[in-house]
Amino acid sequence: MSDFNAKDAALGSMILVEQLLLTLEKANILPAAQIADIIRDTVARLNTTDQSGAGAAVSHYFQHWFAE
Repeated sequence: MSDFNAKDAALGSMILVEQLLLTLEKANILPAAQIADIIRDTVARLNTTDQSGAGAAVSHYFQHWFAE
């Protein structure tokens, strides 16, 4: 644990969020199109708060939602 860093935390968080979204979709609680809208809104929010690097990372990581 001594070599844990912010990149590890970010990747772990993104994977956790992805698993949560996948579970919500599989349970028919949240459709893929709505998940894509949530991700787009998140990216837009990050971009408007000068966190465009984080926005690009989220957009890239969750690109599969936009394809649906």
